Amino acid sequence: EEGNLYLLQTRAHRLTKLFAATGYDSSLTIGGKGIGGEGFNQPTRMKVQNRQAIWVLDQMNRRLVLLNTNLKVTREVDFLNLSAGPGTDLDEEIYPEDIAASPAGELFLLNQNDNRVYKLDPFGKLQLAFGGMDYGDGSLSSPTAMECSGGNQIFVADGEEQTVSVFDMYGVFLFLLPPLESLAA
Repeated sequence: EEGNLYLLQTRAHRLTKLFAATGYDSSLTIGGKGIGGEGFNQPTRMKVQNRQAIWVLDQMNRRLVLLNTNLKVTREVDFLNLSAGPGTDLDEEIYPEDIAASPAGELFLLNQNDNRVYKLDPFGKLQLAFGGMDYGDGSLSSPTAMECSGGNQIFVADGEEQTVSVFDMYGVFLFLLPPLESLAA
């Protein structure tokens, strides 16, 4: 909204914010190689949910970090100690490939271990899982990326199938977007 730029530097283990108000010549940086707190160990994905919330996936530390506008850590979700909500089982270890955040603050993790999407509430508790190899029409064989729309839909790109599966916020499969080549024919 303010025109600021965020640069996620995986090899340097840091995130830099460049300020539009100063012509991008002023910056703020967080990170450096580390295990916890403000240190990162291979930050691979970043989602700017809104002006106030920046989520960073710290893949090697197996955590998700919430930063405020000043790049201060306000909360983190530790995938090694992830707790499940009532009526939800967590059978797989979480190794996220990608993350998405809904406008309401719910988090979605694309797990590379089982090709499933895990939904977390705004406090980091597991609510449900969907997708995967055995999910019927919503099966995912090789998901690579996902995004949450303003209309509360989750779009999951499947590289092997060359399609995008669309789910609602409760994990219900809605429809499949076909490959671009089939739309041109």
